[in-house]
Amino acid sequence: MARHIGLDFGTTNSSLAVVDNDNSSGNQSVVKVAQFASPLGLTESFRSILYFPPTPRGEPRPARRAYAGPTAITRYLEDEHKGRLIQSVKSFAANRTFTSTVIGGRPYTFENLVGIIVKELMTEAEGELGPLGDTVTVGRPVRFAGADTPEDEAFGIQRLTTALHACGVKHVEF
Repeated sequence: MARHIGLDFGTTNSSLAVVDNDNSSGNQSVVKVAQFASPLGLTESFRSILYFPPTPRGEPRPARRAYAGPTAITRYLEDEHKGRLIQSVKSFAANRTFTSTVIGGRPYTFENLVGIIVKELMTEAEGELGPLGDTVTVGRPVRFAGADTPEDEAFGIQRLTTALHACGVKHVEF
């Protein structure tokens, strides 16, 4: 049975679906869209958002440095002392001037930030849908924000590809 993964990595929300094809028995393909827990119940949307909790001076860094998706929102709202909330990461894909940002004394590249979101999304989806495999077809915008040339578009694609490879995805198609 062949399994195909589809990922819509969005600026605000992301979604993941699998298509299981069992052509040997003549059965139809079965599409399953991952469901994610949120404070309002299950949803097919995984917020493309990150939250880095604060590390008070003199205290050890937490074991988990960042939260993604619905958990990021919940943690941000619950923390008395706010850390760093990052939204719309994808809007920087084609931006060559954004190389990294420093959070809690540690640098994070665009690829690192996207990787945290996608890895969490895939981990949660895998818990529901089973092993996802290592090949993903990714939706992409018609034009990346700020992309003025074909080279800018290629730069955005390369950055997303690098981030997905870091998440364990071996084969990326757009």
